Amino acid sequence: MKAIDRLYLYLEYKGIKPSNFEKQVGFSSGYLSKQKSRNADMGEGALNVVLDNCPDLNDKWFIRGKGEMLLGDQTYIDIDQVPDNSKELASLYRECNDKGNRIIELLEENARLKEERR
Repeated sequence: MKAIDRLYLYLEYKGIKPSNFEKQVGFSSGYLSKQKSRNADMGEGALNVVLDNCPDLNDKWFIRGKGEMLLGDQTYIDIDQVPDNSKELASLYRECNDKGNRIIELLEENARLKEERR
């Protein structure tokens, strides 16, 4: 999977249309779809533009496919260390984080399966 594919996963996860993202960061209209359809590599300049505009995007995941998609996904809350009145909130946070990670896994698997069909 290339960086362009991972960018599409990120945008899908965030609910951002590629065309809106292109406008937001200053890419030409259709740039992302052209790169994706050509299975092309994104240049260093484009990679930097994406990373500059997506502060929660893990650069290692985006460029190399290593680690978690989002920065801070390794956050672990030890419920035993949280005051009693905050334990429910901590538990809900952990549950949401786990579900978010599962969504990312499913998006990556979906992209891999689509690639295998080609």
